[in-house]
Amino acid sequence: MTLIEARDILINRIGFSDEFEDQYALSVENNTSDSQRFFQEEYTWLTLLNIYETANTEPVNDDQFNRHLAYLRRIVVIKVLSDVFINGYADKDKIECNISIFDTAISQRMAIVVGEQILTTSRSNFVQRVTKEFMSTIFFEVDGNSEDDKINDDFPTNLGLKSRYGLEVKRLRDYFNTDSMLDVHTIGLGRNDELSEDEQYWS
Repeated sequence: MTLIEARDILINRIGFSDEFEDQYALSVENNTSDSQRFFQEEYTWLTLLNIYETANTEPVNDDQFNRHLAYLRRIVVIKVLSDVFINGYADKDKIECNISIFDTAISQRMAIVVGEQILTTSRSNFVQRVTKEFMSTIFFEVDGNSEDDKINDDFPTNLGLKSRYGLEVKRLRDYFNTDSMLDVHTIGLGRNDELSEDEQYWS
């Protein structure tokens, strides 16, 4: 089946929770989680407030914000599928008999997208609210570092989220018998390359 058809099967695997951030009226669609996993429970920076304040175009109401969240969910799932099924077609039978196998990759991909959105935003309300230490932590968690990057012996080496996502993609490709592993250093959205369409999906 096509990747769009596969996306429609996986789109509700993980949703957003309004349990701790009730200032936003989430749509039923965005609040749905077939796996009972929610993005905010997976990574500390993945909050509705951070997403709201770093969207390329500021949402003016809950409807626009829900459209933005729905857009993020769609592109994240399709990106995971594109990384796994490089020929553009997905194995429907294998997906349906082990549908939860994508959950970790979807969660990781969303965290990368939002992390990069945070790191590149120029929205003044967000920039004024957060500290440099917070931004450094996000960069460290998303991109990681190597032995060569260590400032001193007390500074830990960290396998960043992008690298962990690359390993998860390899696991999925092995399961689905797809060819040639993606380079873990090139997996991931280019900084905001895919998030510049806000005006299009809000129109």
